[in-house]
Amino acid sequence: MLKRQKADKEAAEASAEFGEANQKLIELDKKLNDQLDDSSKLSKREGAVKKLKEQFLDLYKSAAITGRTPDLLEGVDYDGQNFSGGAYDKLLAEINERTKEKAPKAYREDAGQRMLDNLRKQYAEIQAQNAALNEQDKVNQKLGVQASALAAWEQQLADIKENKNLTADQKSILANADLISAQLKRNAALEKEVALRKQTFDEQKKAQEDYKQLIADLRTDEERLTDQTRERLKVLDAMQGLEPNERNQVAARIAGAATTDAPKFGGLAPEVGGAFGELLKIDQAEEELAEWYAAQLKMLDQFRKERGELTATWDAEELAVKKQHEDALAQIEQARQVAQLAAAESILAIWPA
Repeated sequence: MLKRQKADKEAAEASAEFGEANQKLIELDKKLNDQLDDSSKLSKREGAVKKLKEQFLDLYKSAAITGRTPDLLEGVDYDGQNFSGGAYDKLLAEINERTKEKAPKAYREDAGQRMLDNLRKQYAEIQAQNAALNEQDKVNQKLGVQASALAAWEQQLADIKENKNLTADQKSILANADLISAQLKRNAALEKEVALRKQTFDEQKKAQEDYKQLIADLRTDEERLTDQTRERLKVLDAMQGLEPNERNQVAARIAGAATTDAPKFGGLAPEVGGAFGELLKIDQAEEELAEWYAAQLKMLDQFRKERGELTATWDAEELAVKKQHEDALAQIEQARQVAQLAAAESILAIWPA
């Protein structure tokens, strides 16, 4: 009796287990078929693939319990870790297809919007020119273009309004007419402002150039020589590959040209102003010589400060200037002695013997 009850109990449990597995198989079969029809419900690929594998694993276990292989498992292989083939591959391909990134649809800009974008771009270019007025080479767009474009647009708009059969582009332009007109007016106004600023800038630049030329024209001989010497030294510095000896020779010639010759003394002419007049001329010549010598020494000192690496060159030139000064001074002193002697003779000639 007990054995019979135990057998009945086991049979009932097995039947219940079979019924539960069979019901689960039916539910999974329906769920997977629904998924095959609409796998777009799986929002993320990784989660979708994971869920797909779990569903097939449950289906595989249920089939093992019931001993019945559903259609979804036909042609599907399982190696203990991964599924492949049959409906599994079909579902996986569907998931991949429906979860991959889709390219955005091509955007087609209508004629009115395209025209507006172009006008705004031109406005930005004019703004850039306005900001770059101090860099004259960057202001290269011909001014007056936007004013002409505004006049042409007003004529174009009038023609479109008169036309009864409009194209799609013309309709788009007409729909954006107010925005286009406003943008063109902004462009023309800014362009006019740039033109006025450019005119002022050009006038100021010319005034500065004229003033610079005026200062250059008013330079003394020493100032001209100083500027000329600096430019010549720049040319020498820019020359690469010169032998040291050649570079020193050229530097010496530049230094020699940086100073002026001593003022010339014209000599005595007592028949014009008399002996005492000649003594006055001699004093004036000596004063001019002193001024010349001081100016040359000052200029050479300035070059020593600017180009200390050429000190030996400036020293050599100073010796040459010093010799000129001494020779000229000796000539003046000789003339003074002659003039003084002549003055003494003229005084003696007044008194009778």
